[in-house]
Amino acid sequence: MFDCSPTEIQDIDSHLDAKLVWAKTRMAVAEQLALDASRLLACTSDRLATYQGQSFFKRCWFGLSGRNGTIQRANENDLIEMQKYAWRYLNLLQERDLLAAHSIITVKNNLMTLAVDQDDIRREVSRLADRVYNRFVALDERVDKIEVSQRIHSWLLTIDMRGYDSAFPPHLRLLRIVNDFYHLKPGSWNIMELRYLQKALKEVGLDIRENIRVGEFVDRVVEEIEGLGYPGFSTLLTLEDEVNWDDDFVIDEISAPSFSSLYQIKESYTSSSRVIHSLQKSLGLAHVDAIKTVMSDFIAEQGIDTRIEVPLKDLAIEILSCFDLAQRLSSESRASTAKSTEDVAESDPSSSKTYSIPSSKGETATDNTDAPGNFEKKPEGPEAKPRADGADVNAVAHPEPTDGRRLAAIATGSIYDLLSVCDNSELDPLVQIIVNASTNSLDSSPTFKLHTPNHTKYYKEIADEIRSFGGNSMRNVFRGSGPEYADIVEDVCAKFDLPSVEGAVVKNEDAVFNRFAPTSFDKISDDQIADAIKSVRKAAKSLGNNKGKAAAGVAAGLLGLPITAAFLVNSALSEAYRVTGPCVFYIAYLRKKILARFG
Repeated sequence: MFDCSPTEIQDIDSHLDAKLVWAKTRMAVAEQLALDASRLLACTSDRLATYQGQSFFKRCWFGLSGRNGTIQRANENDLIEMQKYAWRYLNLLQERDLLAAHSIITVKNNLMTLAVDQDDIRREVSRLADRVYNRFVALDERVDKIEVSQRIHSWLLTIDMRGYDSAFPPHLRLLRIVNDFYHLKPGSWNIMELRYLQKALKEVGLDIRENIRVGEFVDRVVEEIEGLGYPGFSTLLTLEDEVNWDDDFVIDEISAPSFSSLYQIKESYTSSSRVIHSLQKSLGLAHVDAIKTVMSDFIAEQGIDTRIEVPLKDLAIEILSCFDLAQRLSSESRASTAKSTEDVAESDPSSSKTYSIPSSKGETATDNTDAPGNFEKKPEGPEAKPRADGADVNAVAHPEPTDGRRLAAIATGSIYDLLSVCDNSELDPLVQIIVNASTNSLDSSPTFKLHTPNHTKYYKEIADEIRSFGGNSMRNVFRGSGPEYADIVEDVCAKFDLPSVEGAVVKNEDAVFNRFAPTSFDKISDDQIADAIKSVRKAAKSLGNNKGKAAAGVAAGLLGLPITAAFLVNSALSEAYRVTGPCVFYIAYLRKKILARFG
């Protein structure tokens, strides 16, 4: 694998150059291929027949070596050639600094745990792992030049008050911390932020320097599920308010054994699994032991040396990195599917149909798509007018496709799915409400600065900012991170003395809408919506000056805050309600509008 001549290296490099240029624009797929390449190095001729059917092998066959032949004809010579390409690809990614810090740790873990029999190959793999990790160390030495996310910093400062250690056993606690950290900042972490993740693990009682084997980690997770329960474990692998993926998607697409093992557990744990049920019955095993047996076989199939240990702190970064990679790959897959569908419709006129879509104003709009449920909204009426600054916001509006799953999520109260299908003119009132608040962080975010006024590019940040302001309500002011949107709606209802039902987002939104709307939804005009938003803001300001002041005084007394701190709390409350109140009202209107259009 390592005895390539200079000419052979030159040929491989010339082939990989295009992949490396491509890696700069499609980092998710580049990182996926890096993990695949590291797994390929553990493949031997006696494992070839087993590996040929696995997803990572197929990606290397078609993506890395550029082969177009039938994969079932792959022989030992093909395998050796592919491994040379994989080896060189990993080296070039490292040399050209094309791996993000969190991806470096994941690739390093993969290399360290390879089950390789030949001593010379193991030595070279270990050297590559060291070189990859040295890059991480070099980045770490520059952390003093990097600013730390304020949101992560605030979360860490209050982490001892959140009850992680009492609510979760050790290894599920690690998953909870990683999941929460991901929600605070989903991707693009710098070295200092990764260090803060490791510090968070330490603060909740985990020994981050403990070395653990992949199989041992999986066994402990399985044991701890028995105490916490499967539903509690499942939520640790679910990214709330995001478009999630099937368990099989992770197992097929992410060739990082620790991470994919977690989804194997999630898929196999319930009693409906035939394999688990069969093991329990035929071998007389307990459910937990049957799961362990299945997981042990799964890990062995990945070519993992179960004797190799990795630090717990690096394992946490690996899981975080894979959350991010899975999310990006899933997004790219959906975008690619949507693009392919559009291309088919354009190339075959007979496949394009015209649908009449009821608008929120009782008018009719036409939309050319290939199937119902994939509507891309056209600007209509006053919404087609350009902005005052001359930018035509509708010209750059590209809301995400609307499918049945997304519509169901919108109908049951999801804020992220709702905003994902809105265009710029529909998102603009929310943005204006937020950026008019002096304490907002949206207008200082890089994504906002790069894309404004194309709000569709940062609809997730808009939702995050609303949740962040929700964290300043009296119930959540000291928690350090934004509550769920459902809690914000209930809080707004409570402050306006409106009835609410726990978890009934849409019903509670309706209560706010009906309180301030001058007429019914089907009759309300754009001007009336704008006036109603002002009314909500005015009412919210009054709440901040009265109820908020009294509540802040109580908080100051209980926590021993000085008088100035009490006024700061009151100020935060006042501004929070001036954001969350109008936003909940307007989101209620948007939800009705979108469901009327696509429902």
